[in-house]
Amino acid sequence: YLAESYESKGGETKRMYFNCRFMNPSKIETDDGAVVGYQFTIECDSALAWQETTTQKAEFPDSSSVSPKQATIEVDTDTKEYTYPTLTIQMGESGGDLTIINHSDDSSRITQFVGLGSNAKITMRGDINFVSGGYYEKLATQNFVRLMDGKNKFGFTGDVVSVQFEWQNRRFL
Repeated sequence: YLAESYESKGGETKRMYFNCRFMNPSKIETDDGAVVGYQFTIECDSALAWQETTTQKAEFPDSSSVSPKQATIEVDTDTKEYTYPTLTIQMGESGGDLTIINHSDDSSRITQFVGLGSNAKITMRGDINFVSGGYYEKLATQNFVRLMDGKNKFGFTGDVVSVQFEWQNRRFL
């Protein structure tokens, strides 16, 4: 009603929620045995609320001609910790090596794949250190992409066609 558990961003409504479970429930009863409520302990996986997924995609239609390619991903989260997104990377016809650098974080901290095949499609989840298919063996550096609150300026080298970023902002309620 008062937008306490959602916000509108770019024309999209993003709801907020807690990942939680209710423990040790008990009834609250009147003297004559009528149930008027319940009490319980709540256990959450975070001190902050989670916001529904935000997706931003950087596309490079002429993937082989321009290098390095650049994109800015803007994160608006209430936490001061890193946010580890899910990346979906689509390589071009020639494949080859791919380097990803978040210049807003640390320009010397690179994420690099070597020897990727033609039209490779890779999914990376930094929150659990996951790389799809057999591409983990091609991950030359074990640095998973991380985002900071605010603008994240990325540089990509290699025959990359698109990179989709998905993450969840965290909110104080």
